[in-house]
Amino acid sequence: SSDVCSSDLLHSHFANSHCCQQLCRVLQEQVVEERGGAQEEGNDQITLLHCISKYPMRPKEANLRFIKTLKKMTGCSVGFSDHSLNDHLTIAAVAMGARVIEKHVTMV
Repeated sequence: SSDVCSSDLLHSHFANSHCCQQLCRVLQEQVVEERGGAQEEGNDQITLLHCISKYPMRPKEANLRFIKTLKKMTGCSVGFSDHSLNDHLTIAAVAMGARVIEKHVTMV
């Protein structure tokens, strides 16, 4: 079994690159402290998901380029939380570098 910790942050928190880098540094230290290991191992334990909190999200609202920006800003693994009605954005997100996909679905 895998221990997974999840937290949501507003997109506006990532507008400031310095704040974003500090956040990842603190998260990395917490991962290393809780699980043991070297500092560089903490980076691999954190995945930040790009998400547009709109249900359903229209493809033109996705801003998938932010996946690359998030990776560059933080050095952390990145993913995509997809609230769209099909799988096209999920495929595009993987092409943009997403390593984790969270797909939201509506059961009717």
